[in-house]
Amino acid sequence: VKFIDKYANGVLEGDKNYSPNTYLADLFRKVNKSADKKFIWFSLYTQKFTAYIPASIISFIIQKIYYSPLIVMYFERFINLTLFILATFYTIKKIPKLKKVFCLVSLLPITVQQSFGINQDSINNTLFVILLGIIIRLIYDEKYNFTKKRITLIAILSILLACCKTIYIAILLLLLLIPSKKLRLKNESKIHKIIYIGTIIFVILIPCFIFYKYVGLHVPAKLDRFGDFYKIQDAINNPMNFMKIIIKTIILRGSLDTFRGLFDGFGWCSIWNIDIIRDILSVIYTILILTCVSKEEKITKFNHI
Repeated sequence: VKFIDKYANGVLEGDKNYSPNTYLADLFRKVNKSADKKFIWFSLYTQKFTAYIPASIISFIIQKIYYSPLIVMYFERFINLTLFILATFYTIKKIPKLKKVFCLVSLLPITVQQSFGINQDSINNTLFVILLGIIIRLIYDEKYNFTKKRITLIAILSILLACCKTIYIAILLLLLLIPSKKLRLKNESKIHKIIYIGTIIFVILIPCFIFYKYVGLHVPAKLDRFGDFYKIQDAINNPMNFMKIIIKTIILRGSLDTFRGLFDGFGWCSIWNIDIIRDILSVIYTILILTCVSKEEKITKFNHI
């Protein structure tokens, strides 16, 4: 059985027909690893192996016990889903406020779909949830102090996050919401607070970008089927063209990436909702997001935003 052709390429190209009987039959079917073809896929992102460590470990163990590709795949999905559930449960349990917000976001269709993926998104979201929970506790939990150990923990999580999807470390800007009294500064003015937190963020970002640049698998410099890759140097050399690219991206992807993607368009094999369903869902989620913070939590409008 050519599992790769059938359950990867075949699914993406839509040229395979599936039934419960054939699927269940393949589920427990072993294959000869030495005779199976080897395939390599390259992500649009530089391959950061840190995001695949949990799935790789469980894959190695299951293959030693029972090598059915579908069984291996489901165990890989299971370990990623388990880690996300544990991280989310622990965070919701510990944070003093925004529990409903966390619960809502963790149950969004796209969150559920990504949580059991064998990709960067699953581990990325798990790390993000843990890091966000720590920052929320630093902001709102009076007994949860801003210590050197917690700064170190934030730095480690940020480095791991950078090795999944670097842009997510922008979450460190939320450190600016920590009350000045927790920072134990001699001068509690806003300027001193911004300088202090800004310095900490800058120091954390240095190893993040070092890891981002050097910790990864080798990827060909150019993959034609993925189109062009743009770098900082491109923006410097031709800023006007780069601005055009940004504007076109916002027009083409803005709505999907900022809102519709929360509940629509899952991966390549997506069946998109019709417009009326999508609009109704948009209204429902907007109402939920705007009303899930209760007055008892006493969160300022600035922090809520």
